[in-house]
Amino acid sequence: MYASSLITFDPNLILLQLTGIMMLFFLLLDVLILDESYPPVLLVNKARRLRHETGNWALHARHEEWDVSLKEMANKFGKTPFRLLATPICFLVALYASFVYGILYL
Repeated sequence: MYASSLITFDPNLILLQLTGIMMLFFLLLDVLILDESYPPVLLVNKARRLRHETGNWALHARHEEWDVSLKEMANKFGKTPFRLLATPICFLVALYASFVYGILYL
């Protein structure tokens, strides 16, 4: 951001700043108000709460047992995007997006 943009009145800059401020406001609102909704995390929290309430330290969620290996990580994050790209709808959307970005940056 240049110093001259603080002095001159630019409606596009004002609109951009207003949009950014609104996005930041809604992000903070979401972080503060919305609860967790991912089921494995909810089960981990419930198991943790039950362990402290009952004193039974054998209680655990299946998600806590998951041991991550390098092979599983490579399979999940290395192969899955390419398998997804092999589906026709994903391939066509990616092709369209690459065409649009190519036109945009010419």
